[in-house]
Amino acid sequence: MAFLTHWLPPAARIALSRSRNAWNSREGRGRRVSAGGLKLVGFWIFGLLGLLITAGGGAPAVKISPDRLLEYKVKAAYLFNFTKYIEWPEQAFSSPEAPIIIGVLGVGPIVELLESTIGDRRVGNRTVKVKRSRRVEDLRQAHVVFVSASEKERWPDILAALKGTNALTVSEIQQFCGNGGMIAFLIENDVVRFDVNLDNAEQAGLKISARMLSTARVVSGKRNQSR
Repeated sequence: MAFLTHWLPPAARIALSRSRNAWNSREGRGRRVSAGGLKLVGFWIFGLLGLLITAGGGAPAVKISPDRLLEYKVKAAYLFNFTKYIEWPEQAFSSPEAPIIIGVLGVGPIVELLESTIGDRRVGNRTVKVKRSRRVEDLRQAHVVFVSASEKERWPDILAALKGTNALTVSEIQQFCGNGGMIAFLIENDVVRFDVNLDNAEQAGLKISARMLSTARVVSGKRNQSR
Protein backbone atom coordinates (compact mmCIF):
# COMPACT_ATOMS: atom_id res chain seq x y z
CA MET A 1 0.00 0.00 0.00
CA ALA A 2 2.99 2.30 0.37
CA PHE A 3 3.00 3.28 -3.30
CA LEU A 4 -0.45 4.81 -2.85
CA THR A 5 0.35 7.04 0.09
CA HIS A 6 1.68 9.91 -2.03
CA TRP A 7 -1.97 10.58 -2.99
CA LEU A 8 -2.84 11.21 0.66
CA PRO A 9 -2.59 14.51 2.53
CA PRO A 10 0.10 14.46 5.26
CA ALA A 11 -2.37 13.87 8.11
CA ALA A 12 -3.88 10.87 6.34
CA ARG A 13 -0.41 9.46 5.61
CA ILE A 14 0.34 9.60 9.33
CA ALA A 15 -3.01 7.92 10.01
CA LEU A 16 -2.21 5.14 7.58
CA SER A 17 1.15 4.52 9.25
CA ARG A 18 -0.46 4.47 12.67
CA SER A 19 -3.21 2.15 11.47
CA ARG A 20 -0.63 -0.40 10.33
CA ASN A 21 1.03 -0.31 13.74
CA ALA A 22 -2.36 -0.60 15.45
CA TRP A 23 -3.38 -3.57 13.32
CA ASN A 24 -0.09 -5.33 13.96
CA SER A 25 -0.57 -5.19 17.71
CA ARG A 26 -3.13 -7.30 19.50
CA GLU A 27 -4.55 -4.21 21.18
CA GLY A 28 -4.79 -2.36 17.86
CA ARG A 29 -8.20 -3.69 16.87
CA GLY A 30 -9.80 -1.37 19.42
CA ARG A 31 -7.62 1.68 18.92
CA ARG A 32 -8.72 4.95 17.39
CA VAL A 33 -6.61 6.26 14.55
CA SER A 34 -6.53 9.94 13.63
CA ALA A 35 -7.28 10.94 10.03
CA GLY A 36 -7.09 14.66 9.44
CA GLY A 37 -8.82 15.66 12.68
CA LEU A 38 -11.33 12.80 12.58
CA LYS A 39 -10.71 9.27 13.82
CA LEU A 40 -11.48 5.78 12.60
CA VAL A 41 -12.27 2.84 14.85
CA GLY A 42 -11.53 -0.89 14.94
CA PHE A 43 -11.60 -3.21 11.96
CA TRP A 44 -12.88 -0.41 9.68
CA ILE A 45 -9.39 1.21 9.65
CA PHE A 46 -8.02 -0.42 6.53
CA GLY A 47 -11.26 -0.42 4.58
CA LEU A 48 -12.01 3.22 5.27
CA LEU A 49 -8.49 4.51 4.72
CA GLY A 50 -8.29 2.59 1.46
CA LEU A 51 -11.56 4.13 0.34
CA LEU A 52 -10.43 7.59 1.46
CA ILE A 53 -7.40 7.26 -0.81
CA THR A 54 -9.58 6.69 -3.87
CA ALA A 55 -12.13 9.29 -2.80
CA GLY A 56 -9.48 11.99 -2.71
CA GLY A 57 -10.34 13.51 -6.06
CA GLY A 58 -12.28 16.67 -6.75
CA ALA A 59 -14.43 18.44 -4.20
CA PRO A 60 -18.22 18.04 -4.39
CA ALA A 61 -20.38 20.66 -6.05
CA VAL A 62 -21.62 21.82 -2.63
CA LYS A 63 -18.94 24.02 -1.06
CA ILE A 64 -17.93 22.93 2.44
CA SER A 65 -14.90 23.37 4.71
CA PRO A 66 -11.98 20.91 4.52
CA ASP A 67 -12.95 19.38 7.88
CA ARG A 68 -16.54 18.84 6.76
CA LEU A 69 -15.29 17.45 3.45
CA LEU A 70 -13.23 14.84 5.30
CA GLU A 71 -16.20 14.05 7.54
CA TYR A 72 -18.36 13.31 4.51
CA LYS A 73 -15.62 11.26 2.88
CA VAL A 74 -15.57 9.08 6.00
CA LYS A 75 -19.36 8.81 5.99
CA ALA A 76 -19.35 7.88 2.31
CA ALA A 77 -16.78 5.16 3.04
CA TYR A 78 -18.93 3.87 5.89
CA LEU A 79 -22.01 3.73 3.65
CA PHE A 80 -20.16 1.59 1.13
CA ASN A 81 -18.69 -0.65 3.84
CA PHE A 82 -22.13 -1.18 5.40
CA THR A 83 -23.20 -3.03 2.24
CA LYS A 84 -20.60 -5.73 2.98
CA TYR A 85 -22.04 -6.51 6.40
CA ILE A 86 -25.80 -6.44 5.75
CA GLU A 87 -27.82 -9.47 4.67
CA TRP A 88 -30.89 -8.58 2.61
CA PRO A 89 -33.76 -10.99 1.93
CA GLU A 90 -33.78 -12.57 -1.54
CA GLN A 91 -36.81 -10.56 -2.65
CA ALA A 92 -34.82 -7.34 -2.24
CA PHE A 93 -33.06 -8.13 -5.55
CA SER A 94 -34.59 -8.83 -8.94
CA SER A 95 -31.79 -11.26 -9.84
CA PRO A 96 -28.55 -12.69 -8.40
CA GLU A 97 -26.59 -10.09 -10.39
CA ALA A 98 -28.82 -7.10 -9.63
CA PRO A 99 -26.86 -4.13 -8.22
CA ILE A 100 -26.92 -2.86 -4.66
CA ILE A 101 -28.45 0.60 -4.81
CA ILE A 102 -27.44 3.29 -2.32
CA GLY A 103 -30.05 6.03 -2.43
CA VAL A 104 -29.40 9.55 -1.20
CA LEU A 105 -32.45 11.57 -0.27
CA GLY A 106 -32.03 15.34 -0.25
CA VAL A 107 -29.13 17.65 -1.00
CA GLY A 108 -25.58 17.63 0.30
CA PRO A 109 -22.00 16.73 -0.61
CA ILE A 110 -22.20 12.98 -0.10
CA VAL A 111 -23.42 11.91 -3.57
CA GLU A 112 -20.28 12.89 -5.47
CA LEU A 113 -18.11 11.48 -2.69
CA LEU A 114 -20.01 8.19 -2.76
CA GLU A 115 -19.58 7.92 -6.51
CA SER A 116 -15.83 8.54 -6.30
CA THR A 117 -15.53 6.20 -3.30
CA ILE A 118 -17.33 3.30 -4.97
CA GLY A 119 -15.93 3.62 -8.49
CA ASP A 120 -16.10 0.16 -10.06
CA ARG A 121 -15.97 -1.75 -6.76
CA ARG A 122 -18.22 -4.74 -6.27
CA VAL A 123 -19.72 -6.44 -3.23
CA GLY A 124 -19.63 -10.13 -4.01
CA ASN A 125 -20.95 -10.47 -7.53
CA ARG A 126 -22.95 -7.25 -7.39
CA THR A 127 -22.05 -3.78 -8.55
CA VAL A 128 -22.98 -0.83 -6.34
CA LYS A 129 -24.91 2.10 -7.77
CA VAL A 130 -25.72 5.52 -6.31
CA LYS A 131 -29.09 7.15 -6.90
CA ARG A 132 -30.08 10.63 -5.72
CA SER A 133 -33.58 12.07 -5.44
CA ARG A 134 -35.65 14.56 -3.48
CA ARG A 135 -38.62 12.18 -3.75
CA VAL A 136 -38.71 9.22 -1.38
CA GLU A 137 -40.92 7.35 -3.86
CA ASP A 138 -37.96 7.16 -6.24
CA LEU A 139 -35.85 5.31 -3.66
CA ARG A 140 -38.22 2.59 -2.48
CA GLN A 141 -36.20 0.01 -4.43
CA ALA A 142 -32.89 1.16 -2.91
CA HIS A 143 -31.07 -1.16 -0.51
CA VAL A 144 -29.54 1.67 1.53
CA VAL A 145 -31.20 5.07 1.88
CA PHE A 146 -29.15 7.91 3.34
CA VAL A 147 -31.44 10.69 4.57
CA SER A 148 -29.52 13.97 4.30
CA ALA A 149 -29.64 16.64 7.00
CA SER A 150 -31.55 18.80 4.50
CA GLU A 151 -34.57 16.55 5.14
CA LYS A 152 -34.68 17.03 8.92
CA GLU A 153 -38.10 18.69 8.80
CA ARG A 154 -39.75 15.75 7.06
CA TRP A 155 -37.78 12.65 8.01
CA PRO A 156 -40.65 11.04 9.99
CA ASP A 157 -42.74 11.13 6.81
CA ILE A 158 -39.79 9.71 4.86
CA LEU A 159 -39.46 6.74 7.19
CA ALA A 160 -43.21 6.14 7.01
CA ALA A 161 -42.97 6.12 3.21
CA LEU A 162 -40.17 3.53 3.36
CA LYS A 163 -42.18 1.13 5.53
CA GLY A 164 -42.56 -2.22 3.86
CA THR A 165 -39.29 -1.92 1.94
CA ASN A 166 -35.98 -3.68 2.55
CA ALA A 167 -34.03 -0.42 2.76
CA LEU A 168 -31.36 0.12 5.39
CA THR A 169 -32.08 3.67 6.53
CA VAL A 170 -29.09 5.81 7.56
CA SER A 171 -28.90 9.47 8.55
CA GLU A 172 -26.95 12.10 10.45
CA ILE A 173 -30.15 13.61 11.88
CA GLN A 174 -30.40 13.55 15.67
CA GLN A 175 -32.74 11.00 17.26
CA PHE A 176 -32.98 9.12 13.97
CA CYS A 177 -32.45 5.64 15.45
CA GLY A 178 -34.89 6.25 18.27
CA ASN A 179 -37.70 7.16 15.91
CA GLY A 180 -37.75 4.47 13.26
CA GLY A 181 -34.32 4.79 11.63
CA MET A 182 -31.71 2.02 11.61
CA ILE A 183 -28.28 3.69 11.62
CA ALA A 184 -27.38 7.20 12.78
CA PHE A 185 -24.02 8.90 12.28
CA LEU A 186 -22.66 11.19 14.95
CA ILE A 187 -19.39 12.89 15.82
CA GLU A 188 -18.10 12.04 19.29
CA ASN A 189 -14.76 13.48 20.44
CA ASP A 190 -13.77 14.02 16.80
CA VAL A 191 -14.65 10.42 16.01
CA VAL A 192 -17.15 9.52 13.29
CA ARG A 193 -19.32 6.90 15.03
CA PHE A 194 -22.66 5.29 14.39
CA ASP A 195 -25.56 3.94 16.43
CA VAL A 196 -27.68 0.98 15.34
CA ASN A 197 -31.29 0.05 16.05
CA LEU A 198 -31.61 -3.69 15.45
CA ASP A 199 -35.36 -3.86 15.94
CA ASN A 200 -35.94 -1.36 13.13
CA ALA A 201 -33.55 -3.26 10.87
CA GLU A 202 -35.23 -6.58 11.66
CA GLN A 203 -38.65 -5.16 10.74
CA ALA A 204 -37.24 -4.46 7.26
CA GLY A 205 -36.00 -8.05 6.98
CA LEU A 206 -32.33 -7.11 7.39
CA LYS A 207 -29.61 -8.90 9.34
CA ILE A 208 -26.53 -7.00 10.47
CA SER A 209 -23.20 -8.72 10.97
CA ALA A 210 -21.89 -9.07 14.52
CA ARG A 211 -18.56 -7.74 13.28
CA MET A 212 -20.17 -4.49 12.20
CA LEU A 213 -22.15 -4.23 15.42
CA SER A 214 -18.95 -4.56 17.43
CA THR A 215 -17.82 -1.18 16.13
CA ALA A 216 -21.11 0.65 16.73
CA ARG A 217 -21.27 3.18 19.56
CA VAL A 218 -24.72 2.06 20.75
CA VAL A 219 -26.71 -1.00 19.68
CA SER A 220 -30.36 -1.03 20.71
CA GLY A 221 -32.90 -3.78 20.19
CA LYS A 222 -32.47 -7.52 19.78
CA ARG A 223 -29.08 -8.89 18.76
CA ASN A 224 -30.52 -11.04 15.98
CA GLN A 225 -27.57 -10.67 13.65
CA SER A 226 -25.95 -12.84 11.01
CA ARG A 227 -22.36 -14.09 10.54
